[in-house]
Amino acid sequence: MKIGEMVIQEWRNLLKDRRLFAILLLLPLGYMFLFGHLYSQDKVRNIPLLYIDQDNSGLSEQIIQGLAASETFSLAGTAHSEQELIDRVAAGEAYAGLIIPNQLSQKVTQNRQGELLTVIDGSNLIIANRVISGLNEVTQTYSQGITMKKLEAKGVDPQSRVAIQMGYRTLFNPGNSYSIYLLLGLMGTVLQSVTMLGMTLSLTGDKEQGQGPFVEKTFVQSLKYLYAKAVPYFLIGLFNAIVAAAVLTQVFQVPFAGVIWLLIPLAVAYMLSLIGFSFLVASVSQTKLQATQLTMLLVYPSFFLSGFSWPFTSMPQWVSAIGKMLPISPFLHGIRELAIKGNPWSFIVADVTRLALFASVTLLISLGPGLVERRKRYGV
Repeated sequence: MKIGEMVIQEWRNLLKDRRLFAILLLLPLGYMFLFGHLYSQDKVRNIPLLYIDQDNSGLSEQIIQGLAASETFSLAGTAHSEQELIDRVAAGEAYAGLIIPNQLSQKVTQNRQGELLTVIDGSNLIIANRVISGLNEVTQTYSQGITMKKLEAKGVDPQSRVAIQMGYRTLFNPGNSYSIYLLLGLMGTVLQSVTMLGMTLSLTGDKEQGQGPFVEKTFVQSLKYLYAKAVPYFLIGLFNAIVAAAVLTQVFQVPFAGVIWLLIPLAVAYMLSLIGFSFLVASVSQTKLQATQLTMLLVYPSFFLSGFSWPFTSMPQWVSAIGKMLPISPFLHGIRELAIKGNPWSFIVADVTRLALFASVTLLISLGPGLVERRKRYGV
């Protein structure tokens, strides 16, 4: 066969496989549409910010009004003390907290330098960096612009340098290390890819041979079949999670601020959710090739949609809704709470619950095609 004929034959084969042809042509467009909406705001916006106004002056009110008008921040309320503000930022109520100290306006009117203090949750460097740049924009506005012009009438030298400085205190990841949170995020992505691919290929392999949940005559037997298929992959996935955490902490010296054994219930719930997700993918796939294609289609964008790097508050609502439904999202949130923030069990209970619920729902949905097929075959 001549090379030209071989090329024509390959085109014919490609056009016959409508699913593969659609993936090649439509998937890049679909991903660009999805990611284009994901990052449509260009930069992180609406960052929840707490504040304390200890100065209670016209200047402090102007600063708060400037923050409220800024597209970067969304005021999350006030705190009654610095410790309360720190605790609430650590608990995740806000990504940052601003402390406006007493006598700030007095120092500025006396041509002395005032200082604001910001407490930042450094567990997400994209947000932390945006907090710093956003606060600098606001303070510079009132240091060099509107506020200084109003103070000229009181005798302040218009050539004065910056009247207000910004001080920062980072609660987590004070070294601003990208490796700390990116490696943990990639761990969740790798575990998802390996577990789902292995599970879906096993299930669809049985389906190609005429086996699977629908072959069993009773619902209980179908559950036994799925249990038998899931146990090896669950144990391997749990082992991989433990080994991955050990490699990151012991070999690459990624710090784990919390109690490391709390990773086990989180990983157990994550593995169960991935197995449920795999059941669902396999239930709508007829061959191993289809299962591989659909798994990769779902797994590839999941990290970007998880809210781990790009926050949900800066996504369009429909995109964030998709991201929140993915099992990787609560897992990575739990990892952040444990490893980077060092928070206790109470901070990941909601994540574990969401993962367990996801596993249950996907399992029930995936059994639907089997029930239909069983009725056709056995009338039960």
